[in-house]
Amino acid sequence: MQHSCQEAVCLMPLAVVRSDPLEEAVEFLRRELSEEVLEQFREVVRAEALDALDCVVGRFVQQMLRANGFVEEELGVESLETAWHDLIRRAVA
Repeated sequence: MQHSCQEAVCLMPLAVVRSDPLEEAVEFLRRELSEEVLEQFREVVRAEALDALDCVVGRFVQQMLRANGFVEEELGVESLETAWHDLIRRAVA
């Protein structure tokens, strides 16, 4: 049975169609966070102080990701509690 490209895409599971879920999460953060917030994160990353933001900011970033479908299973990470640091670092690079 032959399918057109459009039909094949419709038949593929979302996980197959998506390229790299981690990169998509990084792009999401770049799109959704204002340039001012991204610049503040750049300064924190340069100061190597992301751990200091865990309490409130970390939880906010985690909830923002989860609310938009970027959950641990989808991203292939054990926990967003630690993974968000790397995602922010990549988003401001």
